[in-house]
Amino acid sequence: MKIKTASYRNCPLCDNSKVSVLGSLKYLFFDDCPLSDRYDVVSCTNCGFPYYDTSSSEKSFLSYYSKNAYYLANIPGSGGLNDVDKSRYKKILDTLTRHTSCLNGLVLDAGSAKGGLLVLLKEHGYNNLLAIDLLPKSVAGIRKLGINAEIGDLCNIPTGDGSAHAVILSHVLEHVPNLKTALCEVKRVISHEGIVYVEVPCAEDYHLHDNEPLWDFLYEHINHFSQIHLNNLFENFGFSCVEHGTKRFKGTYGKGNCLYALFRKSDMEYRHTYCNVVSESISKCFALFSKSKFNTLEKIASERTPCYVWGLSSYMHLLLAMSPLKDCNIVAFLDRDTYKQQKKISGLPVKSPEALLDVTPDDVVVIPAGPYIKGMKEYFQNISCKGKLLIA
Repeated sequence: MKIKTASYRNCPLCDNSKVSVLGSLKYLFFDDCPLSDRYDVVSCTNCGFPYYDTSSSEKSFLSYYSKNAYYLANIPGSGGLNDVDKSRYKKILDTLTRHTSCLNGLVLDAGSAKGGLLVLLKEHGYNNLLAIDLLPKSVAGIRKLGINAEIGDLCNIPTGDGSAHAVILSHVLEHVPNLKTALCEVKRVISHEGIVYVEVPCAEDYHLHDNEPLWDFLYEHINHFSQIHLNNLFENFGFSCVEHGTKRFKGTYGKGNCLYALFRKSDMEYRHTYCNVVSESISKCFALFSKSKFNTLEKIASERTPCYVWGLSSYMHLLLAMSPLKDCNIVAFLDRDTYKQQKKISGLPVKSPEALLDVTPDDVVVIPAGPYIKGMKEYFQNISCKGKLLIA
């Protein structure tokens, strides 16, 4: 295993710069994306924490999140009010209720997206709510729901010292470049008796998920947690865990367990714990991907068959750089998201799926493995698309 003695990012947990390289990722992004298209997936040699080592700055990530309106899309996990999200919110509500009964204390939700969780809390009597999000459209939308919302991020929380009765970090920490600054801010704003709710993907289960080997490696998920790593992070800032467990993230393709934990301020002495269970899981994922067979894509590439790429998910961006799809004769990129339709990839504008009406019997339409396969197949059939459909 390759050792790097000077990483771009020091370990977000212990600040060590010596890391083991578990594998490398590459993506083909939209032309205006401010992020680097190459990441090494590394694990800290001191504490075992796995994360993406990237040359992208914290400023680049903040710019990226402040402009990406597809976080407002109507998909599970985007903060909306579909049935899948409502089920998730109910579990969070039940967990919070076990540890706090104060309906008047400030509840702060970081990375609120469309604000669906806060809508549910409001319906159950919580009347002092604050959403923070980097995306101005998210903030504007939440305000229209009658909920206080501010533009901000975890490294600059727009509220006073000790003002928050509860801080909710649901699927946020895996995105944060500077975890130490974020935890300093959380510690500053949480009251002495306050509770911090955290939920993140369970990275130690990646290799067990019923999906493609690298499907879980979203380019935005730059930190990969086990429960031990979560404890290390929070205990280092004077918190102790009062409850933890796993939840199934239902409703999306191949998703496995998520970790959840609740933390309170504590005087307990911090004891560093080494853990490499996530690194082992990640290494297995890369080993599986190296054995992946892309025979059909290789044939399409060698024959220069006209190829339509439909569905620009994070996994598709990876396939466009790490599979034979990168060598294919791509004539168009398609996506139903109107925000993505304002973008270009390698100079080609992203079009609406209506462009499938122009596909000929000699063309191939490539879609990514994922939660939308059923709906995409139905659309393909309903418009009587003449091309051949291939799931990558």
